Amino acid sequence: MSALILPLAFVNWSGGAVSKRENRVLAARPAISSAFKAPRDFIKQFDAWFADNVGFRKKIIRLYGKLNNISQGYYLDGAYIVLIGKRGHHFHVADGDTLRVYQGEHWLDETQAYELSSRLQEIKRCLDGRNIPFIVMVCADKESIYPEYYPDFVIRGPGPASLDVVVEYLNEHTEVDLFCIKERLLQAKEDYLVFPKTGNIYELRHYNETGAFLAYQELMKHIGAYFPKLAPFSIDDVNIEYQDNGSSSVSLRREVTYQRIEPRFFDDALEFENMDSGLPTLLLLCDSYADWFPNYLPQHFGRMIMHPWSGIEHFEEYLDLYKPDVIVFEVAERAITAFANAMTKYHPEPQ
Repeated sequence: MSALILPLAFVNWSGGAVSKRENRVLAARPAISSAFKAPRDFIKQFDAWFADNVGFRKKIIRLYGKLNNISQGYYLDGAYIVLIGKRGHHFHVADGDTLRVYQGEHWLDETQAYELSSRLQEIKRCLDGRNIPFIVMVCADKESIYPEYYPDFVIRGPGPASLDVVVEYLNEHTEVDLFCIKERLLQAKEDYLVFPKTGNIYELRHYNETGAFLAYQELMKHIGAYFPKLAPFSIDDVNIEYQDNGSSSVSLRREVTYQRIEPRFFDDALEFENMDSGLPTLLLLCDSYADWFPNYLPQHFGRMIMHPWSGIEHFEEYLDLYKPDVIVFEVAERAITAFANAMTKYHPEPQ
């Protein structure tokens, strides 16, 4: 009785609300006076209004979707499909790209791979002329780190994995200091959970903060080859706490010596300044896989500036305005195609 009565008690009497999930305006309540003028039309309008505005409608639709799809091994989270894997692991399907790659398709075709390697080599040549070290960091998605938990109803294609193909190609065709964190995370997963098991769509599309910290350590090892005095923090320097869904938080046990400052030149920048002004300046062009880095990476630099790599057409301006001592590109596995397309916007100034 409660299940029948409560939705009636919480009906949205006004109607006309916007449903973002359905991308439409919900039906408005018809005027009572129209019941006498056109009763049949009134009944249709009233039925549409009631169906759109009954109490707990959003929750009922969400529950129905999960009950309807859970036996098929997936559910909907807004516009995204989430696959239900083994041992409690969920995997997002971002526009179907990660699923297709898992099944054997490549991120880049030969032309795209050649264009990307050429642009990266041009950037390196430009930076070599300024004596600025250039590092490219490729982050791996959950499918590459926990493939054993992917649902069995998705057939995996023959190897090698597309991520490995791209990294190998770029290392063979460029002189860029380019590395992938895949191997480090594969080793670390024996001791740590590096991606959340479940969560919202943002959590499912990124490593947890433990994975981010391990990625930061790998990055600092590469930076340390050019600046030997800069060493990453160790696991003993941080506290790691896990949530029930496998998300985690990593906090430094040391005093923080940097602060975030207002961006000086571009609104889409994140800028950090260290109290030790004798440290080098880092320019990091990145995507959302670098979201956790500001918790510890700025500790090693006098200035650290983060920009989306989608703004690569401003690269020459970045160099002139920020005068960086080291430049890092970070790109997520699933963003490799978008990254390659963005790099075509880079046009070096003639020397």
